[in-house]
Amino acid sequence: MKYLALILLICCISCGNSQRENKTPSADTTGIVGVPACSTEEETLKKIAALPEVKEAQKQIDSISNHTHGVSYITHVDTIDHKYYYKIEVGYESSIRRENYFIFYVEKGDCNNIRVWEPVAGNIVPLEDWRKTQAVQAESGRQSSVSKAATETEIPVKLPFDFKGYYKTCVYPGNAQQCGVDYPSYPVNQNNTLQQILKQQINRDPEDYFKLPVVDNGIKAFLVTYKGDVEQYYLITISSNDQFISKMLVGQVEENALLYFSIDQNLLISLYKASNNEEKGTLQKQYKIDAAGRINVL
Repeated sequence: MKYLALILLICCISCGNSQRENKTPSADTTGIVGVPACSTEEETLKKIAALPEVKEAQKQIDSISNHTHGVSYITHVDTIDHKYYYKIEVGYESSIRRENYFIFYVEKGDCNNIRVWEPVAGNIVPLEDWRKTQAVQAESGRQSSVSKAATETEIPVKLPFDFKGYYKTCVYPGNAQQCGVDYPSYPVNQNNTLQQILKQQINRDPEDYFKLPVVDNGIKAFLVTYKGDVEQYYLITISSNDQFISKMLVGQVEENALLYFSIDQNLLISLYKASNNEEKGTLQKQYKIDAAGRINVL
């Protein structure tokens, strides 16, 4: 659940032709462990709200939204092997976007028969099998992080760095193992020089950073993430003798708007902005890191 706190605009869910309703179970149902057979939609929502994964999602959404949002549910009726199932989409929803975290299938009349959409494999699997897969992926990601820390080597992220590609790989649907390969990141406190520069330049507590390929003259470039009510991404350049050169806000996630970016192989930075119900953002400006490490608008 490392990336669950990410509140993003990239995945808008189409209404399509299916029946869908946005439902939230009563506030006192999240602690229910056993409920009657899932013959009604409300009973099914109670069962789903009691799952540990959903409780954790509720906790994180409540925290990062400053207690203004909770888990959102959308229900459908579907059939699997000639049996009727409640299809429950669990995620975050605001006025401009929806982001699904889980899609559960609960057989009508049998609360114990719960299945989950597994986006990486592209199929629907029993809940316990899905949990085993999640545990394996989490352990793989943990071992990868331990290995990187042990070698103390910063592996540059591959370019182009596309925010949408990053989101799909690391957030939703997400693939923890592939995320560690394509988008290696490190806690800021692992890089003392970067940490000290950020303290002086940005009045927020950073979380992780991505190292970009070295610019001309040994200049180093980093993409730094800041989490919280407003999530931000800053591009930072540092000289070969560890002196600050420049910074720029390249990404920001807010309630009603999203600023996002792409960085190509030539370190051309393109900024996009999306708002309301826009699925695709509008190009705002483009920047380039020059030989001196300065970030210049084109």
